[in-house]
Amino acid sequence: SRFRWRVDDADTRFDTTNRGLPNKEYSVETHDTDETGASIWNGETNNFFNLMELAFPEEKVASMRGMMTAMQSLGGLKSGNDLEKIYAFYQKYFFDEAQEYFPANSYNADARYCYENGKLAYRAGIYSNDTDPITQSLGDHYQAEQRWITKRILYMMSKYSFGLFSAAGTDTITVRAAGNTITYDLTPAMDMYPAIANGTSIIRGERTRAGETCSMVIELSGTGDQQNAIQGASYLQDIGDWYDKNVQGSMVIQGRMLREIRLGSKTGHIVISITSLTISNCTSLQKLVLSNIATLSGTLNLTSCTHLQEVYADGTSLSQMKLPTGGSMRVIEFSPRNQYLSLSNYPLLPTEGVRMDQCKHIITDFFVEDCPLLHPVKLLVEVMEAQKEQGTEHALKRVRVVGFNETYDSSDILDKLAILVDGSYEGLSSEGIAGEDPVPVLDGTLNIHADVYEESINALRSKFNRLVLNITGNYYVRFKDPEFQRLVVERWSTDGVGVTQVRLDALKEFQDENLQGNAMIEDLSDFGEKFRNVDIILGRTFENCTRLKKFGLPVYGMSMKNNTTFCNTSLDEYGIDLSRITVLGYQTFKKCKFVDVFIPNTISLVLAGSSWAENSLLVKMELEEGITEIPDGICASSPLLENIIIPSTVTKIGRGPFHSCNSLKKIVCKAINPPTFVDNFGYISSNKFFIYVPDESVDIYKKEWSQYVSKLKPISELE
Repeated sequence: SRFRWRVDDADTRFDTTNRGLPNKEYSVETHDTDETGASIWNGETNNFFNLMELAFPEEKVASMRGMMTAMQSLGGLKSGNDLEKIYAFYQKYFFDEAQEYFPANSYNADARYCYENGKLAYRAGIYSNDTDPITQSLGDHYQAEQRWITKRILYMMSKYSFGLFSAAGTDTITVRAAGNTITYDLTPAMDMYPAIANGTSIIRGERTRAGETCSMVIELSGTGDQQNAIQGASYLQDIGDWYDKNVQGSMVIQGRMLREIRLGSKTGHIVISITSLTISNCTSLQKLVLSNIATLSGTLNLTSCTHLQEVYADGTSLSQMKLPTGGSMRVIEFSPRNQYLSLSNYPLLPTEGVRMDQCKHIITDFFVEDCPLLHPVKLLVEVMEAQKEQGTEHALKRVRVVGFNETYDSSDILDKLAILVDGSYEGLSSEGIAGEDPVPVLDGTLNIHADVYEESINALRSKFNRLVLNITGNYYVRFKDPEFQRLVVERWSTDGVGVTQVRLDALKEFQDENLQGNAMIEDLSDFGEKFRNVDIILGRTFENCTRLKKFGLPVYGMSMKNNTTFCNTSLDEYGIDLSRITVLGYQTFKKCKFVDVFIPNTISLVLAGSSWAENSLLVKMELEEGITEIPDGICASSPLLENIIIPSTVTKIGRGPFHSCNSLKKIVCKAINPPTFVDNFGYISSNKFFIYVPDESVDIYKKEWSQYVSKLKPISELE
């Protein structure tokens, strides 16, 4: 009979066309044609079905839903989703029974019976089914038809808003939308009819091919926010841009085929105002854009997004992102409130891909392991530099950096890294747990092709025994005073980073007018140690360096024959070794902080006029035996000066050495023969001082120093 069930009818119903080709789309519908214009569906010319379609379109939909419900019931699967229950029907009634009719070889007894004999009958006109039987001999097509029927079920569910694509579907992306209308741009990963549930109503989109976009406008009526549920989320590859959508509250996104999720925007006006986000079952997700959603806060867990490559959270309020451990990450842009940087096993992540500019000043935990394209030490130093102004209360507390090999042409990185040894940082375990390592963990290699500061190298090596430092340069000189260090580098460095000892050894004299008036320089106690070949300081080099308290001189001495070298500084007798000065210039220590001065005989005082003038704290001055001349105004105008001791070797006293020293009480002159005056001691308003001279020379002093007769007393009366 013409209408009997044919042997090849079953597999013709699936992915094989009427011409026997295994390329029938799972989304084929009535009236579809192939590239030749021929009908794909066997029953295209059946008038009965065409009339039924025209007369009862709604009944057809209801009938198809009823049919799929019945198939679920007949399949017998008690648990599982709607797709699995319908597939169980095909498994039970066809695939389990039809395996033997899918021959592994295209020519065997079954194939001969089904296809070759059918072909002969077809040619003889005694077999008619609109299909050439021989083209059905396709070998073992069992698994292909299983895959095809799975897609076919999904497609039919979307066409008739059944199961996963109904208002009661569970495979959804649910949002709270507000306003009058909202437009969703959905791109399916397979051919389907996209569907959205608005409240309890289901809205079906147009038939859409895989990779094409279906725009669906949902009327919200402007009455508060309404719940919208995008159905069949697991079969969408893109859900469009959301930054301009009036969506609020918590948002949960799932979809194992989603490639991109774009909720925020770098440049667009942000309307979306979600407060929390959950990403679930998005195993294919490659790009996540959350930029500038300021309302989005809390922790975002992305550990299940194993194929994630790019995530942008800039401008959000997220406090932490939990990234997948390992994978193909290429770009990570952190939020301004992110406190934890944890990167592990990302072989494709470059340094420029870690964007932390908005949060590096508040990062507390820095954890990087096995990211070969990354320069984690560079990133770590960036964080430390950003927190420099925080002092000892810096936000960064815990550090672990493992598996790096970085090369630099400057030692600057080492100096900054050496700060980690100050005791204010601790380490993290390999699991990222704090408290197990008392010191930061640095396990890797740094190659420095430059001159370096030795103390930085020593500090790092003493603290981090798993840090390998390969240095090819020489050692820089570092001064104790940071401001002076800066100025020396600025003046004599060839690379802008430091100065070597070889460079300083080439200097024979020191002069830098840029130092004058610098109120930041305090401690130059290592000056002579570093400038060890300098034998003279020229000009007014340190004049008005008001905070300078210490100055070291070379062991063999230094000349200061120029004027006001240290005028108006904070130097005192403990801050400079006078025995290492060979020549003292005019007003060298004027307006300094000396209290008790002992002037050694190794200093030439020929040019030393007013050397200690106007020292407001000076109480006592003693000149060592061997000095022959007291220069003009040596300590004039020192208001607290009480005692002067002049050695026996002095033969000449300059003009007004003690002028205006109005607290003066005792002048002890040990010379047997009275020294000659150029003028006198100077004007001393108190007139309460006495001059003590050798007992045997009192009379001759009264004769030679007649102006001070009433002040002269024998040394024996000195208390």
